[in-house]
Amino acid sequence: MAYMIILVFLHSKMTLGPMECFAKTIEVNDKNFEDLVQNAPFPVLLHFWSESDWTHPYMVKFLEKVSKKYSDKIKVASLQVDKNRETAGLFSIEEVPSVALLDGYKMVEFFKGAVAPQTYIEKIENLLSEKTGTQEIVKTDSEKLSA
Repeated sequence: MAYMIILVFLHSKMTLGPMECFAKTIEVNDKNFEDLVQNAPFPVLLHFWSESDWTHPYMVKFLEKVSKKYSDKIKVASLQVDKNRETAGLFSIEEVPSVALLDGYKMVEFFKGAVAPQTYIEKIENLLSEKTGTQEIVKTDSEKLSA
């Protein structure tokens, strides 16, 4: 049974491609970056990745959880740096993974390299509490997302 599940997962990844397995995640490229990220009505968590990034499968799972949990408060986006060098250059991407938390044209936070999932959650929660004027950091919810 476990083998069948793994094969189905691998088949769906090969059929759909690396970005289409994201739930509610925006695929950003050089052409749509300004419209989808800088002009977004919500803050955006932007993940920079490449085909050679060994952390990418783990980030996909984590970003799916973030996207579902915060779907009405932030947008989660991903940019493949090898195919979108112009946008990656705006952020001086030197290594992947890198993640930027953006609010319009303002960079709230930038993470270089592998970072603990809890760190992303804390920064998202801090930004959202600043925007709403409340402190709603719930440790149990953050721990669930980072698991």
